Amino acid sequence: MKRTPLKRVSSKRSKELRLYAKLRKEFLAERPYCQVWMNENDGLSIVDVFRLAPRSTDIHHVRGRWGSRLNDTKHWLAVCRESHDRIHRDPAWAYERGYLQPR
Repeated sequence: MKRTPLKRVSSKRSKELRLYAKLRKEFLAERPYCQVWMNENDGLSIVDVFRLAPRSTDIHHVRGRWGSRLNDTKHWLAVCRESHDRIHRDPAWAYERGYLQPR
């Protein structure tokens, strides 16, 4: 009896991931600078912000990525890698500032 291997990703999730890739690209293009860094340094002049702000490279899912939340852009933040690491390294700080929310 020949057995077919299980798919690593279901066809439904595969469609969601293709849509995610498209939405992610558009979202980062519209928000080129790290939103967390901008919030934490809001006292700087506009010139300094654009001179010093790191580029956004990651999407942070404020309420998680399960199911339909993967592509729910209203709970996304465009962040740099350093800010994304800090959010997950220090959840108390992130919850306090709204970068993480209960699922």
